[in-house]
Amino acid sequence: MNKTMLIFAALLISTGAFADDKDNDKDKAFAKDKVCDNGTLTGQYTYEVSGVNSFPLPAVGLVTRSTHVVGQVLFDGEGHADFIGFGSAAGHVVDKTGTGTYVVNPDCTAEGTMNWDGPVAQTSTFNIMLDQIANNPTTRNAYHAYVLVTDDVGSSASGSLTRIERFPK
Repeated sequence: MNKTMLIFAALLISTGAFADDKDNDKDKAFAKDKVCDNGTLTGQYTYEVSGVNSFPLPAVGLVTRSTHVVGQVLFDGEGHADFIGFGSAAGHVVDKTGTGTYVVNPDCTAEGTMNWDGPVAQTSTFNIMLDQIANNPTTRNAYHAYVLVTDDVGSSASGSLTRIERFPK
C-alpha cells in the first residue's frame, strides 16, 4: 500500500470516529434535555434482580437469605405495570406475579411500587435509572435501565430491565 492510500485510510477512520462522537453527543444532549415521562417507559421488558430477601418466620423471627428474581414486566406508559416471573426462596423456585404503579421523572429516573401476589403478599418499592433511550422524538422508548428494589422488611435487590422489542419496526 502506498503512502497516499495509508493517509486516505487514516482520514476515513478518523472521520468515522469523529462521526460516532457526534452521535454520542446527541444522546448526551437528549439526557440533558430531561425529556422523559411515563411514556418513555412503555412496553414489555425482561428484568433480573439479585440481592437479599428478608421475611418473618413464625417462631424464628426475621430471616434474611440471598434471592434472585427474573421475569417480565409490562409498563403501560400511563403509570401502571403488570409483573410475572420466578424467584428463588430458600432453594425453591417461587412464582411471582403482581401489579404496580410508577412515575418517570423528567431527569429519566423513575420510582414506583410493586404489589406481589402469593401466600405472603408483599409490597416493594423500586427506583429506576433509564440509560438507553431511543433518539426518535415520536417514540422515545427506554431500551435498558438499572433498577433497585427494596421493601419495609429489609429486602434489597438490584439488577436491570431490558426492553423485549429492542428494534421496533
